Amino acid sequence: MSTGQNIGKIEHAYFTGTTSVVTNGGAAIKNVLPTAYTGAYLNYIDVVGTGASVYLENANSPRDGLNFPTAVVEIDGGNPVATQIIRLTDSKYVVLSNETNLKLEATVVTTQGTVPTLGQTTQGTHEYYINNGDTDSWRACPIGTAGTHFAVIFRDTADSGYVKGIICSVAGTVITLGDEKTLGGTDVGTEVAGQGYGICEPRAGVLYFAWELAANTLTSVAAPYSGVTIGTLGTQLAVDASACTEISCCDAGDNKVFVLFADTDTYMKARVATVSAAGVIGTYGTLKVIGTNVAATEMECASVAVDKVAIGFIDALGDPSVQVCTIATTTITAGTAVVAEACTGTDTGICMRDPDRGFLKYDDGTTGKVVSFSISTTTVAFDASIDNFCETATAGGGTHGMVYAGNNQVVITYEDSANDHAILIGTYFENRIIDVRSATASIAYTGKITPNFSRKETLAKI
Repeated sequence: MSTGQNIGKIEHAYFTGTTSVVTNGGAAIKNVLPTAYTGAYLNYIDVVGTGASVYLENANSPRDGLNFPTAVVEIDGGNPVATQIIRLTDSKYVVLSNETNLKLEATVVTTQGTVPTLGQTTQGTHEYYINNGDTDSWRACPIGTAGTHFAVIFRDTADSGYVKGIICSVAGTVITLGDEKTLGGTDVGTEVAGQGYGICEPRAGVLYFAWELAANTLTSVAAPYSGVTIGTLGTQLAVDASACTEISCCDAGDNKVFVLFADTDTYMKARVATVSAAGVIGTYGTLKVIGTNVAATEMECASVAVDKVAIGFIDALGDPSVQVCTIATTTITAGTAVVAEACTGTDTGICMRDPDRGFLKYDDGTTGKVVSFSISTTTVAFDASIDNFCETATAGGGTHGMVYAGNNQVVITYEDSANDHAILIGTYFENRIIDVRSATASIAYTGKITPNFSRKETLAKI
């Protein structure tokens, strides 16, 4: 008879784990199909629960998704109003946070694989004080290409509420602060707590700042920089003559800045302008109301490619969503918003792996979640399964809590249910996540994987 299956190429693997503390939910720490098995046309996965039935989310096959195999690392035990993480290099990050009526702090985090390690300082256990006084509105961004500098915009309530900019350098895990630059002249800022102000580098060597004036106007200014010194400010220019509840901005490519905001009607709105090498902001394009039926909150924009931007936000129904905008000169065209999950979402964050794939994080009121999505032109398509990075509800921290780390990894900072500021790293896999679930929480299980590397044969009769 014929040889049929090639028995010599059939192997198996044994694995164990525990299902999520959320019934019928995905655990944050999951097993992953070995790389060597990805060449098989079929992987049969069999699991057995201890004391209860268990099942695979994707029948007998692995699925796409994110896995968080390393325990969460606590940065501090404070109760932050807002948090943010920025990437300097694939293995070095800066995490910032502020507590009510307290200092703006920053911690350098280095990573190896999925293990984050906190830097040490002389100012505190881990933190450097970016502003050594009450800071109620702020935002930060990485600058340059060397992976050694970042810039911050903040409202200094200890100094009459003036809005300031500062550049910081990082050597090892040591942060060195440059001189503060008052951005608004004699104008003071208005608090936009949690959702902060806007800052980005729309062209090499130039910083862009956006904030709300006490006169309830969303304004902006830009300036060239060198090292840790912010140069001569350009002319301050209004983005919109209205009060703002949220502000975010990002590089739109081709020396342009994309400014996203919401005013008192909470609709998402945006404008685009060019920025010169001298820090001169050109005329803003026509105001774009992005989704007239979407009263949005917790907005964050991320650069996708030249003249393309992705937005993560919570819509009027509380659903975490993603929408893509394209730009022609300074005119914005918005694609269709796509909901990741119908829930009561909070604490969004968005980042892009490349122009075709990104990640959205949020809290659904029960767990901290993250899901991957693809982009085709302006069409957004979410992966079929959503992963948990935290199996209990996260307490807050707002937007800007996730960055892409390279090598298919994301780094997430957030405030957990105990009000601790935490950080962890997850890895995205395609067709390799083994998602074992159970109707009873926290069930221990064992399983085996049998791959088949040969094509199916028909046995001949003797």
